[in-house]
Amino acid sequence: RHQQLTHLKSIYQRFHDEGVKIVLHAGDIVEGIRMYRGWEREVIAHGATDQANYAIREYPKHEGMTTFVIGGNHDGSFYTNAGIDVVSLICAERDDLVYLGSAGAHLDLPGGMRAYLHHGAKGQAYAKSYKLQKAVEGFAPEAKPHLYICGHYHVSVVLPDYRNVYAMHPGCFQSQTEFLRRLGLNPDVGGWLLEYRTNPD
Repeated sequence: RHQQLTHLKSIYQRFHDEGVKIVLHAGDIVEGIRMYRGWEREVIAHGATDQANYAIREYPKHEGMTTFVIGGNHDGSFYTNAGIDVVSLICAERDDLVYLGSAGAHLDLPGGMRAYLHHGAKGQAYAKSYKLQKAVEGFAPEAKPHLYICGHYHVSVVLPDYRNVYAMHPGCFQSQTEFLRRLGLNPDVGGWLLEYRTNPD
């Protein structure tokens, strides 16, 4: 019930207008099942099939644009409860959606840019940037990406050069749920348009 589909479609239109070819999605393309007490009152599609079909039908699509997506904890709730990988079902029906796996995945982008998509866990830290900082500090040198995008927290934060990593929480496209209201958390609705240039040296 709290999806912000209009805003999601609007930002995809903006991406299209700007000539974006690659979109990175850091998890939770569906709401999942049995996430918290009262969850069943907050969804409009119940079950893996209904939620997958809704995403297949409604998730924005533009010619020439590919969205790379990982699974999040809400997506993974279907796997935990019933052994169903709902994101793989969705991506199998959409040629513009590419599934990279659950929770985290490396991706090589044009120009030699290495990205790592990650879906975090547990609640927000005392400072919005803390989880980004700790993740960047924990990368082994050989696995350190140029770009680190961490979903899950429903906040929008950018650390443009933390230990030579461009790190971000991308925001979300869900308004404040009853669950978030109880926790006193306000989500940042939106995403980012990132333009980069790489130095061949």
